[in-house]
Amino acid sequence: MGKLYLISGNDEFAIKARARALVVKLAGEEFEDNPALEIVRGDAEDLKAEAIVGNFLAALRTPPFLNPEKIVWLRSFAYFEAATAGSASEALLTVMKGVQEFFKEPLPPELTVIMDGPGVDQRKAFFKLLKTAGAECDFLRKADLASRDFAQTQNERIQAIAAAAGKRLEPAAVDYLIAAVGSDFGRLQSELEKIFCFLGEEAAVVRVEDCRAVCSQTPEALSWDFADALAERNPAAALRIVNILMQQLRSQRGGNLELSMLNNAVRTFQDILKAKQAAAELQLPRRIGSNYFSTIPDERKKALPGNMLLQLHPFRAFKLVERAGSFEDAELARDFDLLLEANRRLVSGGGEPRIVLEQLILKITGAKR
Repeated sequence: MGKLYLISGNDEFAIKARARALVVKLAGEEFEDNPALEIVRGDAEDLKAEAIVGNFLAALRTPPFLNPEKIVWLRSFAYFEAATAGSASEALLTVMKGVQEFFKEPLPPELTVIMDGPGVDQRKAFFKLLKTAGAECDFLRKADLASRDFAQTQNERIQAIAAAAGKRLEPAAVDYLIAAVGSDFGRLQSELEKIFCFLGEEAAVVRVEDCRAVCSQTPEALSWDFADALAERNPAAALRIVNILMQQLRSQRGGNLELSMLNNAVRTFQDILKAKQAAAELQLPRRIGSNYFSTIPDERKKALPGNMLLQLHPFRAFKLVERAGSFEDAELARDFDLLLEANRRLVSGGGEPRIVLEQLILKITGAKR
């Protein structure tokens, strides 16, 4: 019996990447030159859905020619949802029925079929038919920004891509990338590839400085850097970022990037406050080493299940405590007042955004420090 593969979901870039990797595995790096492979373009702009499905069905029915095996790849099919809907055109329903009839019979042993594209509904009869036919199915979905597990999911994705390249990212670098790319797998892979190329083969560890040096200066990356510069009391870096931001705003003729940056800064200072509270609960010594959180016994962790520092990567927890230790309670309270006032002015239109942000920078990182 032949083989049948289905790759779908809602992450189009990941679907295409996974399908290509499978085809390379089956047909070689130069797969387009492999005479055993027939590619049916599923996203051809010059063809209607029924024509594409018709080409696919014809390829399935055609026996191998001068080869002991045949691979048919329905590549990047853009019409799974439309083709399996009750409202599909009569022409599309007709050719889809032909495909369904084909998969009701055992696949010829010399045939391998690969289908990829977004929109396959696992509740519908078409998917169930493919499963009955023995399809190996892979569903790739974008990480949900609203999910409580979003950061962990993205962390695992990043480290998996890095491990495949023989690299490892330090926790701060992972945090930077998560903030910079959100749930966009395509951007994530692209940024990591740039970083790996920048580092070369010899460097095994990716640092946050490497990410900053290479990654595109997107609003998300700028937002992360801005918050970090404030917390590190680095006025030069913060002012440079505001200047870049204003240039982006002018090119886009509007937007609310400045408010997004401010909100991210608020979250960073909230983390500092939570770290101070968690450190007090743990009764940490005045000075701790970078491996301190790796040595905390499990019994103590279980006794404090809500402590935020015990839920972080040990090195990240150490760095957060180190940063929080540089803030006195009174100045942290003052910084929150400054952030609140800046937010009020931006929301109400009570000041030009550049001036509001620059004044905030000078007050938080100013001479008093």
